[in-house]
Amino acid sequence: MNRAKDQLPEEQTFPHLAEFLRAGGKLEVGENFLHGAFASIQKHNKTVVVNTLYRDFDALLKEMDSKARQYMDEISE
Repeated sequence: MNRAKDQLPEEQTFPHLAEFLRAGGKLEVGENFLHGAFASIQKHNKTVVVNTLYRDFDALLKEMDSKARQYMDEISE
C-alpha cells in the first residue's frame, strides 16, 4: 500500500477501489441504448455491475469501493 502522502485524495477515500484498479481492474461508468445508465467494475472475465443511481458521483464511488472490497475478499479466500 502506498503511503498516504503519496496518494491522491480519492485513493485515501476509496482505498479498495484504488487497490482494485492498481491490480488491473477496470472501472466503467456510462450510458448506452441496451442498458441505459450503468456503472461497473471488471477484472479478468468477471464484471460486477453497481446497482445505484449515480446522480451523486461520490455515492457511486463509495458503492464501487464496497464492491471492489468484496471482489478482492472473494479472490483472496
